[in-house]
Amino acid sequence: MFPDGHKNKLKLGQRQWLIPYMGEASNLGKAMLKHYGIEAKVLPTATVQAKEAADKFITTEVCFPLRGVVGDAMATLEEIAKDKGKDWINDNTVIFLPTTSGPCRFGKYGEVLKIFLHKEGLDNIPIISPSVDTGYLQIEAPEQFKTIYQKADALINVFRAIKMADMTDDLIRRFRPYADDFSDFDETTQKLWKSLQQLLIEKGGSIKYLKRWVKDAIDTFTKLSPSAKEHSLPLVLYIGEIYSRQHDPYTDYVMQRIEEERLGIIRGTIAEWLEYVIYINERRNPNLLFRFVDNYMGFTDWRFKKIFGAYSKDHTVLPKPQKIIDDMQNSRKYHGDIVGESPLVIGIFLKFLNGELTNGRQRVSGIFHVGPFTCMQEGVAMAKMDAITKEISKRDPSLVVPMIHAFFGDSANTNLEAEIAAFREQCYLKQKLTK
Repeated sequence: MFPDGHKNKLKLGQRQWLIPYMGEASNLGKAMLKHYGIEAKVLPTATVQAKEAADKFITTEVCFPLRGVVGDAMATLEEIAKDKGKDWINDNTVIFLPTTSGPCRFGKYGEVLKIFLHKEGLDNIPIISPSVDTGYLQIEAPEQFKTIYQKADALINVFRAIKMADMTDDLIRRFRPYADDFSDFDETTQKLWKSLQQLLIEKGGSIKYLKRWVKDAIDTFTKLSPSAKEHSLPLVLYIGEIYSRQHDPYTDYVMQRIEEERLGIIRGTIAEWLEYVIYINERRNPNLLFRFVDNYMGFTDWRFKKIFGAYSKDHTVLPKPQKIIDDMQNSRKYHGDIVGESPLVIGIFLKFLNGELTNGRQRVSGIFHVGPFTCMQEGVAMAKMDAITKEISKRDPSLVVPMIHAFFGDSANTNLEAEIAAFREQCYLKQKLTK
């Protein structure tokens, strides 16, 4: 899982790891690296400097995630260079940048970034790029991890950090729409995230300590949003391209604006994407490793749902990626061999139309679909979802399908505020019709 290679000779564990921001999972990943004695830094994101750097290095129309990652990385490196010089950067930093096999998302970001690093005289910065083709399982190992046990322990704890990021975010989404004071709620939330980072640095992914932290967080949120127990607000799925749905600064915190319209949000998780990646790898190349990892992720999911208790059940409405893809194929609406996030989004939408997305108490009332402007995957998903809706509406003109396609990038959503207002009314109507 952590192959030896020439990058190990660079003493990766003695360098500072630079991690792109993609929600609180990045900060928790940083904390886990620090637990193992590895210095790490999450790239400051969506700053003025980052946007200026993106404009400097990228002069053509590209998707927002590429601009975001390149801008964040180059701006951070320029800032470090002012303080410590480029030689220090070449000798003491490493960039962590997951990759896929295609041009989308992180597919070619490493290659593009290398071009810009070369222009700036920063050729010697290693870029660690675990690939979707191996289920992200082949990662160059810092020298701190010498044995198979140490390497497996690190992977397990990193996955636990990701699960904590997903499920804590879900817990926040469960309470925030009911808050009387959103500013106070957000301030408290930031303090809790920081305390969780510190816990991971000190204790790693210890289940015992994570369980205590979750109990305290639930008590805190219950006091801030006592009316949350009523489950009265319509539920909305916040799905789409993973960078856009996890990166709130680059979507201008649109999810929080939806919550402030008193709509409950269920955000698509990072773990969902990892489960999908393992599934498509096992589908293409069945072997014991992928089967083991799939079973372990299922076990971890079960374990963390026990830690979060009834609050995890409130927002458990989505089946596993394999079932989403298989059911979509059986309906002959799309095919799972077309890999990427479009099959997941389309499959989820079909289940929404069929009224299958429910936690036993409420059904999902709307879909908020996000993606980068010019994104191929989400463009395909949007076209397919709209075509399916149009076809069904011909048979049932009274059908209410609350849905927004929100694309972020150089071309803004000029009517988004009005669309959200209309979307809210449709979601409340949908909830009333399906109770």
